[in-house]
Parts: sequence; C-alpha cells; structure tokens
Amino acid sequence: MSQGYDVDEHAELTIERHRRRLQKAADFKRPTKGRLSRHERERNRRYKQTTRSRPSSAAHERQIAIARRQCVAVRGDDIGSTSTVRRMFLAHGWRSRARRRLPLQKPTDHIYRKAFCWQYRAGSEHVLFSDEKIFDTHDCGAKRAWCGPGELAPPLPRQQFPPSVMVWGVIGIGFRHLVVFPRADNGKKGEAKKAYRMNSRDYIRRCLSVKKVMDRLTQKNALFMQDGAKCHTAALTTKYLRRKGVNFIEKWPPRSPQLNPIENMWAQVARAVSDRGPVDAHDLAEFVSEEFYKIPVEKVDALVLAWKGRLRRCHAADGHLW
Repeated sequence: MSQGYDVDEHAELTIERHRRRLQKAADFKRPTKGRLSRHERERNRRYKQTTRSRPSSAAHERQIAIARRQCVAVRGDDIGSTSTVRRMFLAHGWRSRARRRLPLQKPTDHIYRKAFCWQYRAGSEHVLFSDEKIFDTHDCGAKRAWCGPGELAPPLPRQQFPPSVMVWGVIGIGFRHLVVFPRADNGKKGEAKKAYRMNSRDYIRRCLSVKKVMDRLTQKNALFMQDGAKCHTAALTTKYLRRKGVNFIEKWPPRSPQLNPIENMWAQVARAVSDRGPVDAHDLAEFVSEEFYKIPVEKVDALVLAWKGRLRRCHAADGHLW
C-alpha cells in the first residue's frame, strides 16, 4: 500500500464491516473505563493471539497511517488507532510484503512487453542471454542482522564514488563467458578513474568477436539476446551480426530486467563477491571472475530453461512486471 493507493468499494465495505464488529464487541472489546470481566479479557487475549505478527517497521507504520488518512478523507471519520488498523489487515488475510526495486516504467511498456512475450512464448533451449553489469565494493549482503539485547545492527557503509568494475557476460545451456573491462583513465592525478563506457566498436572487438562466443552464436538454431543499449542497437553492431549470420532478438522490451535470466546470476555473483570483502577494483575483477565460473552448470541451465515460464507469467500479468 502506498500513497497513490485508492480505497475501492470492496475495501471500504470490509473496513466498515470490521469497524462495526469492533464497536459491537463481537470479536474484540475495546478497553473502557472500569475493570473488564474475566470473559472479556480472555476474549481479547485470544483475538490478539490469532492476529499476532512480526513487529512492523517504520515504513509499515507509515503505510498504515496513510491508510487511516485516506479512510478519513473518504469516509469522514477515523477507524481507530494504528494497532486497530493492523489487526484489521491481519484479520482479513493481508500481510506485509517487501517492496521490490524495479525500473521506472512508462505507460506503454507493458504493451510492448506483452507482445514480446506472445511472440517468443514457445521459448527455446538455444537462447544465449547477455548483459553488462557494474560491480562495486559496497556491501550487497543481508539488510537485517541478528543482534543481542540492547545491541544495534552493524551499519552498511556507503562510499560516494566506490571502486567499481564493469563486466559483460553471456550464458546458455552448458555455456558461459565473462569479459572484464579495464578502468578508464581520466588523466588527472589523485582522482578516481571513471567508469568504463563501451561503444559499438568496443562491444564488437571485446565481446562479439571472441572466437568462443562467435562459434556458439553461429550454431544452428542459436538465438542471441541483448538489451536495447546504444552499443547493442547501433547500425555497426547489427550489420556485424547479420554479416556473421547470427540470429538475434532485434527489439528487446525496454525496462524489463525480470525477463533476462542473467540478472539472477548477477545477483548471486554480487552476494558472493560482497562476502569476500573486496577493497579495490583489482579485487573486484578477480572475485567477480572467480565467482562467475563457480556457479554450478546445473543452476545456469535451470535459469536458461526457466525463460519460457517467465514469458508465460509476464503475458498472464498483461505485460506487467511481477
């Protein structure tokens, strides 16, 4: 639930029905002046046990407060305290879920994504998925930590310009390849080096023209996947792929990371590299290369074979990311 959430008719009726139940003390009796009877205290205790959950975070508390304000704006009166709203949600099967980070979508993105999923709905075992990734020295581990009584969780330090390295990878059934790009030199002593920027010529020279990669791309029934980056869709790149006889996806739907299985592989590599604690770009390049090839072949093949299911799930969701 977010600020843009509108309370629809079903939600209003649900909240109103539950508010009447609370007022009539059918399931839960509000504390009143004076001492409650033993029967009322036992009923309240049982009701709280059935709706007990994990302690809410600050973001969850804000969402509940937003729901209260929206109900006041729609109905004209309050529905109770924050604890009452939380019990209402839990009693009706609502649960607090983590909010995933996704690229900012445009209104027409789901239309192109749905058409793409329908076009390639049959899937294929011969698809080769590629993508670039920038790794840095920031901690990519768990955001929660076990702490003793009175202890604070260790912080997640963030550096404004951390050491980073850019890589390009491609995966397929029984196949993987990684290219680590060098750091660009800005020519100024004492300043951090800029991130590597790849153009179409570098993309062809460092990635596509590698004999191991090109031999796999030119195999029978092979289908090469690349996103809509400028170096991928440049005329020089497309002419090179056609001249070599490579069958490739020309229009990958924009802002669709969940359709690319290599994103899951990048996440695994990032967590493994973070656990090793790299301190500079040299460590990053070494650790990323080692962890990339450490992932079992069975897991890589499973990611590639799951692409068909991703397309069906996205198409069933009308092209929206899940």
